[in-house]
Amino acid sequence: MFRKDHQARNEWSPQAVRRCAERQRKILMDVWDALKPDGLLIYSTCTFNQEENEKNVEWMAESLGADVLPLDYDPSWGIVEGSCGYHFYPHKTRGEGFYICALRKHDEPFRPAKMKETRPLPNMPHPEYMPVMRSWLQHPDDWTIRYSDRFATAYPLKYKELIDWLSTQLTCISTGFGLGEERGRGIAPQHSLSMTKDLRKEAFPNVTLTREQALAYLRTEALTLTDVPLGLLLLTYEGVPLGFAKNVGNRQNNLYPNEWRIRKL
Repeated sequence: MFRKDHQARNEWSPQAVRRCAERQRKILMDVWDALKPDGLLIYSTCTFNQEENEKNVEWMAESLGADVLPLDYDPSWGIVEGSCGYHFYPHKTRGEGFYICALRKHDEPFRPAKMKETRPLPNMPHPEYMPVMRSWLQHPDDWTIRYSDRFATAYPLKYKELIDWLSTQLTCISTGFGLGEERGRGIAPQHSLSMTKDLRKEAFPNVTLTREQALAYLRTEALTLTDVPLGLLLLTYEGVPLGFAKNVGNRQNNLYPNEWRIRKL
């Protein structure tokens, strides 16, 4: 979405590409057994880099056991054929652009002599992020921070041993509240931080909303705020935090979760 969203450009980094490629491999490994022998898999991404596209397809063919299939297409469509798979570039085809490849699973169960090792997902944030996230809390020493993929979760330190043990035995959907999320080359607070009682409101510029502005924010509508600083803002109504917004100069991006928005009053 680089054409439409300037923030998407800022969030791009080689590290983010590697994380996406690793996450895609994990998803593929989890679902591969659900595909019957000789079944077809259509692999498609909304990006152009080889790490997530050709290299992942090559990994599937070699490590999971599949044949890459050729596709018929009209040259007038502007499709570009890669080493495996096909690119729909936005300057050559209609649309925002994507990549697609078709694979057929081998008839017999595939048993490679040795599975290729994949880079493990990071379990610790960048060292510079930890003190930033701790500064968002009133009592940081009361919390421990668990990091998974690019998301940081805070949960009570007194329950650390129990939660760590339960996490080895069960799939834990939630063990605390979302604290931070890696975005591009920085760390941003998750919305759930604004809802916790231990939020240190002074860590962010506070902007007080009127009732009409607060309702518009909770409907995830566009905001028009004047005389507010650039960057991340904590929006409040009558002293109660509602969530975050980002002032990018000519507008304020509403960061309230879209799935929580008020539909009717």
